[in-house]
Amino acid sequence: MKRLQDYQENTESHNRIIQSALRELEMDVIIQALIQYDEEEREIIYRNLSRRVYEVVTNELKLNSKQFSKSIQQKANETLLQKLNKYDEYYSYIETFLPENENFVYDHQYDDCPEKYFLALRQYIESKGVLQLNNILASIKEPFLHKGLELIVDGQDSLFIRSILDIYKKQRIRKLTDDLDMLEDAIESIANHESPIILQEKIKAYE
Repeated sequence: MKRLQDYQENTESHNRIIQSALRELEMDVIIQALIQYDEEEREIIYRNLSRRVYEVVTNELKLNSKQFSKSIQQKANETLLQKLNKYDEYYSYIETFLPENENFVYDHQYDDCPEKYFLALRQYIESKGVLQLNNILASIKEPFLHKGLELIVDGQDSLFIRSILDIYKKQRIRKLTDDLDMLEDAIESIANHESPIILQEKIKAYE
């Protein structure tokens, strides 16, 4: 298991791991875990806190650190390290699927390699921000995906986005069903050696 000191170097990958871990921890746990570390080691966490949270944490460490027993401190530290290692493994796994550069989301469609495409898309958003999706929307040919990303750029929440996409999905399903029904009728007509006029009329019925 990695230690807090293993994230001493101030890199983007280290900070991403730390920030992800901190989001899952209560502030009390962070404070309790930091008691046993010196200031240099605490700085690994401090650099990933907002100013407000930083002030609360440092103030609590100054005023109340002695009220927590060694067992509480140890348990909190174990929780912190578990979260750090969880996200260390997670991001290490994710990086094996990421493309070599951000142009992947410009140069490919999602059905070329769905797993790599969506991981690259997620990474693009995390590194550049949601609004930068506007730069790649023109390259997205799939209408359903295009609409979903447009709604994300507009700042809509996930429940609203799903409700809108459900409407689009039902429309797509109806269209797909009609297309398959037409193909089925056309194949059946050919198999039955029906006249070209009958075949043509059956296809026109779907227009």
